[in-house]
Amino acid sequence: MLLRNSLAGLLVITLLLAVYFVVTGIYRIVAALTMRVPGSGWMLVDGIITLILGILVWTQWPIAALWIIGLFIGVNLITTGCSQMFVAFAVRRVATELV
Repeated sequence: MLLRNSLAGLLVITLLLAVYFVVTGIYRIVAALTMRVPGSGWMLVDGIITLILGILVWTQWPIAALWIIGLFIGVNLITTGCSQMFVAFAVRRVATELV
């Protein structure tokens, strides 16, 4: 179906990406607020950025479907990687203090 009608497939994939970003952002915000681990503030920031990306994809959906997928997936990967890196540094710092 994607090969036969690529524009409609791109629109559907972009809409699914918006739903994914919104759900993932809400999940990360709730997880950061309920699990108080070192560096959970970075998880909260990542969740807020992911939620904002999902809302932006949703509001710009039919117009910017051609370029928004690559840009926002790249931004999401960068913010997720940075937040996981900062959480790992915080956990390592706490682990060395306990030993």
